[in-house]
Amino acid sequence: YSALVSNTYQPRYLTYTAPGLGLLLGVCLVAIARGRSRILTVLLTVLALSSSTAYVTQRSLYGKPGGADYSAIARVVKTNSRPQDCVAFGFTADKPLRAAAAARPDSFAALNDVAAGLPAAYAAQLWSQDLPLDSDEVKLRLAACTVLWVVVDRTAPSPVVDAAQRQGFTIDQKWVLNRSIVIRIDRKSTRLNSSHITI
Repeated sequence: YSALVSNTYQPRYLTYTAPGLGLLLGVCLVAIARGRSRILTVLLTVLALSSSTAYVTQRSLYGKPGGADYSAIARVVKTNSRPQDCVAFGFTADKPLRAAAAARPDSFAALNDVAAGLPAAYAAQLWSQDLPLDSDEVKLRLAACTVLWVVVDRTAPSPVVDAAQRQGFTIDQKWVLNRSIVIRIDRKSTRLNSSHITI
């Protein structure tokens, strides 16, 4: 199915199968190289080298499934934001950008999450429900914001940005990441800043 229709494999599945696979490979290696330590050493070296590519790839900057860039998002926000700035997250069905805040909560702790709605535990789902930016409750929260950080998907239109612009915010700066865009929207700005950073 993965080869012909859609990729259902995730590299993290190896986490669950690695202990059993390790035991099976150990039994096979001992059976092949019984009494021949030189052959056993060669087989172990080949095995270690063949698995190193996956190990290194999964620990690269965008090594998470689908090239998720939550660490890069958190780094941009933590480096450039100030306490009491506001934040809102875009959403696509398969890329919940709010997960960046869940993965790196220290980077978002000082920000006001203006669109936060029902927490995930109460919503009986994995991610909390966001309120629309043009809802009355969010408009009241936005009224206290001078800077709004918006995290959106790179390939999908962003109703979050549109809603913020309708409420008096103007795009000030963008950071284009692997899979996402972090946008700084400023209520005081009157023009688009020329800064457009690709990371």
